[in-house]
Amino acid sequence: MKHPGYPRTKPSGVEWLGDVPEHWDVKSLTRVTISIRNGTSATQLEDDSESSVPVTRIESISGGRINFDKVGQVEWTPTLENFRLKKGDILLSHINSLSMVGNCAIFDSDRPLYSGMNLLRIQPEPTVHAPWLWRVLSGDGVRKEVSARAKPAINQASVTTTQIKALQLPVPPVSEQRAIAAFLDRETGRVDRL
Repeated sequence: MKHPGYPRTKPSGVEWLGDVPEHWDVKSLTRVTISIRNGTSATQLEDDSESSVPVTRIESISGGRINFDKVGQVEWTPTLENFRLKKGDILLSHINSLSMVGNCAIFDSDRPLYSGMNLLRIQPEPTVHAPWLWRVLSGDGVRKEVSARAKPAINQASVTTTQIKALQLPVPPVSEQRAIAAFLDRETGRVDRL
């Protein structure tokens, strides 16, 4: 499908990104977020209990959305509330196999869920449209950048929180962020139906 390009562009200063529309900014991820931090290190339980709560695991985000069939359980404590996910939070795997490092999902549920280990919880600024940011972070360009920065180890690779925060992103005005996210949702939904 062909769409008209922007009439005026400028160099982004980011090699993988190339030129961007003249009215867009290029910002580090940390400048478009409130917080980027790891989840709880609470020990996961082998069995559910009356006082346990669901917590994300790496496999919880493998499909780009939260899979509640693949969450773990931890014993609830008051400090866990610091890790309770809110709609629009994005989870990014920064420790995983090399092919899966950088995988991310957006939390868009009303069900209670807490952020677990090895997943960075990214909370977008109120002026940033969370579904757009999730689409950018899920895109090939960012995924390749994350993989390039990953430090390989036996059966897994890792990227530091500092490296993730420094990722450079194209940032259009929020009205365009919304339009881009809506377009991608529409088109990927159409492809999925086909």
